[in-house]
Amino acid sequence: MSGEWERRLLTIRANIATGNIEKLFGEEYIVIDLLKVLYEDSLDISSKVELLVLLESYGGYGGVQSSSVDQIIASLLDVFHQYNTKMDSQSLFLEQLLMTITTLLVQYDQLDGDIFKQSCEAIVNVASSPSNVSETKRLRACACECLIQFEDWMPGCLIKERETFRRIMKMERSDIYQDYLLLVVKVIEHAICLTGNDSPNGANGNRLDRQFSSEPQEMRQMVSMVMENVALLTPSGLWHVVLSLVNFIHHLPEMSAMIFKPLMLHHMATMDISTLHLVLYLQREFEKEVLTEGEEKQLIQRLLTSINHPSLSPAHRLFVCHWMRHHSLSCDEGTYLLPSAMAEKYRLCFFPSVFDPPDCQLAKLCLFNLCFLPLPVEPSGVAAALLLGSLGYLHKLVWHTGSDRVAVVLFRALFHMYQRHCSKSFSQDINRFLRGLISGFPYFIPHALDFIECLRNTTPDSPVYTEILSLLHHQIVTTPEDQAAAYFYFYLQVMKSASLHTEIEPKSTVKFLSYLAKHSLMIDDGSWLLGNGILSVIQNLLICHGTEDLYLAVGDLLFYMMTFYRDMDVRDKSLFLYALLTSSTDEKIRGLLQTMSSAQSVHDALSTILPGALDKNKGQILVLDEPIFSLDRKDITAKLDKTAVTGEKSETIYSMKNYRQNLKKCSANLTASYSLSLTKDQLEKVYAVTVYVETDDTLDKIRDQHISRLEKKDCHLVTFSILPIKPLPCSCPVWIEFLEGKQTYRCKTDALTLTLEDFMLPLQSDLSGSGISDLFDLVWQWCTNNNDDGNNEGIESVKVLHMSLADFTERTKQKLQKYRILDIDDKDTSSVLRFGMFLPTEYHLLLSCRELNSNVCVSMTTDFYPILSHVDAFLTEL
Repeated sequence: MSGEWERRLLTIRANIATGNIEKLFGEEYIVIDLLKVLYEDSLDISSKVELLVLLESYGGYGGVQSSSVDQIIASLLDVFHQYNTKMDSQSLFLEQLLMTITTLLVQYDQLDGDIFKQSCEAIVNVASSPSNVSETKRLRACACECLIQFEDWMPGCLIKERETFRRIMKMERSDIYQDYLLLVVKVIEHAICLTGNDSPNGANGNRLDRQFSSEPQEMRQMVSMVMENVALLTPSGLWHVVLSLVNFIHHLPEMSAMIFKPLMLHHMATMDISTLHLVLYLQREFEKEVLTEGEEKQLIQRLLTSINHPSLSPAHRLFVCHWMRHHSLSCDEGTYLLPSAMAEKYRLCFFPSVFDPPDCQLAKLCLFNLCFLPLPVEPSGVAAALLLGSLGYLHKLVWHTGSDRVAVVLFRALFHMYQRHCSKSFSQDINRFLRGLISGFPYFIPHALDFIECLRNTTPDSPVYTEILSLLHHQIVTTPEDQAAAYFYFYLQVMKSASLHTEIEPKSTVKFLSYLAKHSLMIDDGSWLLGNGILSVIQNLLICHGTEDLYLAVGDLLFYMMTFYRDMDVRDKSLFLYALLTSSTDEKIRGLLQTMSSAQSVHDALSTILPGALDKNKGQILVLDEPIFSLDRKDITAKLDKTAVTGEKSETIYSMKNYRQNLKKCSANLTASYSLSLTKDQLEKVYAVTVYVETDDTLDKIRDQHISRLEKKDCHLVTFSILPIKPLPCSCPVWIEFLEGKQTYRCKTDALTLTLEDFMLPLQSDLSGSGISDLFDLVWQWCTNNNDDGNNEGIESVKVLHMSLADFTERTKQKLQKYRILDIDDKDTSSVLRFGMFLPTEYHLLLSCRELNSNVCVSMTTDFYPILSHVDAFLTEL
């Protein structure tokens, strides 16, 4: 039995690693078999514990049913009683049994039946066993934690045992005292709350009235005993106890919050963030009830000191900043001001320092902002200067790093300041900030748009939104052409927002769009993204500004796009907008385009203004389960375009650096030829065939192939131009869409597969200014040298093939002969075979093969380590 379950445990561990454990526990008899093995003495304790953990963690996947959970728990109780006498060697197993029983009872809501009473009685007996016995203390601690869970899920279920637990707690002198204390406090807390008619079930509260009475003197003694022993508790245990005592005070008027004063004074200077949090929570919960005014000032002084304390972690200082802001809001919720004495005396404590991380700087800036009255009522400009000066470190950090995260922090700080000081002078300062940021970092435009959108939502009467948007618009239309081409995606976002405002001149917008459209091939290869971005702005212009002043400019732009733009979908949409522009009034254009902006498609939009209803299934594409096309590979060739290098006369020194610079000027291309034909007997011909390939991060996007008509007898040659990003073998799914009758279909066909051999090219010695043998030695040394500057990414490996060198030479003649490297005199050295392969776009694979003890030892090195597993498979197949 033990051997069988050891094998099953290995299977279970494998299923957990692969994520298939739910299937295993879905079997009907898995839990029954697991319970049987728990009775066996032959299986070691650690394996039994592991099985219990599996039952507790994964039993809910199907192995444990609600109808049978009571039988399972009864079996686990029987196992517990059987092993309960063997405390010396079975303690860990018994603890896990208790935890599994508790979990199942709570998970399946079995807290009101006989099985719960039996389980609770067994666990109470364990918790009530003799105290100060070292052999049983861990089991007793576990029993206390299980009972706490019962009390949490079913308040009042342990009220009868409160005196027993209190007596044991007083006698306990070991490190599990905290577990008994938490149990006693939890039981009494629920008894007090339920007696105070806070129970969701009235009957439960009436039952407790007869069992429990909270005598003030008795409660004071119990609370005093708890507070005298808080030094024995961990921070987590202290939190649980304090939260329960807070509940006592809220339900017992005779209890005073002054019981917490010694605790708060003792821990006021703590460096532990959890304990400090507890002190601040109590101060917030019982404000002006526990600490005197002088003691509260000491606490605030402690927080102010911690904000800039160099030995505290950034997270600790950030925590203190948040509590300081919470304190300021509670002091004066009307104006969100810090207390005047604190604002004047400790204002500079909140001034950010250069060593503060961005999050701490933001928290300090929020506090610093609260130290000033709103700027319109400030008599001098000192406050504005200080506020803007406090942003200096963040501003410099953005300029020197260009970090999106720091930029977001800066925008949030500006937002908090403007929200409080929404004056005209301050908005001008914000404009100056944004002008500099966007000119240096155009990719911050999405953050800037979010920022001004938040300003518009919080201060709708302020003109700052339109002012900043006009500023960004003017900056974009006057930007240099090369920068406009590089950041067109971000600039179009500004144009899309600016085109919806009549205050912003639209003619410069159309001029900017015309430049993007006419240079679309150079900017982004005539992409769908660029074209649709331009059309979205045009659509907003037609909705907001009409056609009176834009008819000629927008008409010329749409005519150019519907005639010359590369993407077919963009041309179709341009034609649609051009037809609207030339044949409809402004009112009809505005009504249709506004409807389209909220509809799911153009068809839905048209159906709202045209009589009758369109067939919604007309544009539906049906996906076929079976392939009806055959895509057969014919040929694939790799080529390196050296046009950018051949025109240069190189007089540079022969080095790896110059060689890699020349490689970066070249572009690699794989041309794959496939034969496409119909295989379905029922189809004689199909129309409008589109072949598209799904690529991953190893390849650039492959351009779709279009065939106007394909008959069954035809065999059409399809050529894919592939631009590799990483030279990794891959298999790309190929989908084909076609039209048959009046319906469009889509189906999958044979995948486009690239092997390691497809990427291989000979070493490019003409780019290094040396012979191919010298280049081999140079690349080998560069890949294996780890003593220079540490910037190389090379790796070296070895593989042993069980064959002679002569057999290896014969087997590699067909596949690797053209990559073979001869010595300097172009002689064939039979004792050592060297092969050098260039892998697009800039990587290498070098092999050095020699015979060793009738085996071939292949030493390989590469500057692209992910390829090693594929090289190993390639050599194994020889």
